[in-house]
Amino acid sequence: MSYDFNAETTGVVIGRRQGYQKGRDEGYDAGFEDSNSQWIEVNNKWKAGYAALQKENAQLRETIQEANYALASLSIISMSTMEALKNAPQATITKLVLHYSNLSKNWSDGKYIRELPANEPVLQQHSPHIVSVMQKWWDQTLEATKPATQNNKNDKNDSVPSP
Repeated sequence: MSYDFNAETTGVVIGRRQGYQKGRDEGYDAGFEDSNSQWIEVNNKWKAGYAALQKENAQLRETIQEANYALASLSIISMSTMEALKNAPQATITKLVLHYSNLSKNWSDGKYIRELPANEPVLQQHSPHIVSVMQKWWDQTLEATKPATQNNKNDKNDSVPSP
């Protein structure tokens, strides 16, 4: 005894087709029309959402491009300033670093920046020259202020009378 899967499958297909035809002949096609109209409605909502998303993405690309232009312009200003100050006396560099430090602290406290500008990953990626020069000046200033700080501590220790 053998079983013919092909015959059964063919029978199922023929039976369904005949059932659909009988239902249509008797006027039972409202379900198909209802599901088709629901699909069209869902498809139209999807298309509208997709169009809105494309518009939003275009606006974001434009905003990112504008931010890149601003960052590049700021980099030019910074590099020009740093080139002019490259051979400045240590007192001028110290004044610049102290101002940089105060501004960075104030802007960080105000949540305008997330960390020191020289530690900002985006700035490190796009303008490594600016970051390296600023870090060099920072280190120079710290080095220049170490002896003065140590001398002040020694002077205070000397001026304190011993028991």
